[in-house]
Amino acid sequence: MKRILVILITTFSLFINILLSQNLPVQDCIGAKFVTQLQYIEDTTYIGSGLYPNEINKFISCLAQGEKNSIWYKIFVLDDGLLNFSITPHDNTDDFDWAVYNITNSLCSDIFHNPSLEIACNFVGTPE
Repeated sequence: MKRILVILITTFSLFINILLSQNLPVQDCIGAKFVTQLQYIEDTTYIGSGLYPNEINKFISCLAQGEKNSIWYKIFVLDDGLLNFSITPHDNTDDFDWAVYNITNSLCSDIFHNPSLEIACNFVGTPE
């Protein structure tokens, strides 16, 4: 099953976004899970792309099939530097495609129209 991991990078106050996202699905940018620890394990498999299924524009993103079975994560960046992460699937048949967006001075809705917000992306076109 193809899954997409999307990480949001932001450096502004997240208090309002956290309040707004409490009842929204994690398959939507605005409902992103706020990750604060250095190591995070996701045990839940999410199906679908949430209430806003077209947040990623497949014509300007490397995610050529758009958003499918997604989960959004939000991290708070304190300093400039490198971001490293590893994805280890529970099942060898899992296919994780991912994108990293910097929405420090933007909204989730800007992702669809502004290709400069996507700062890293990986997509492998394998059949589902």
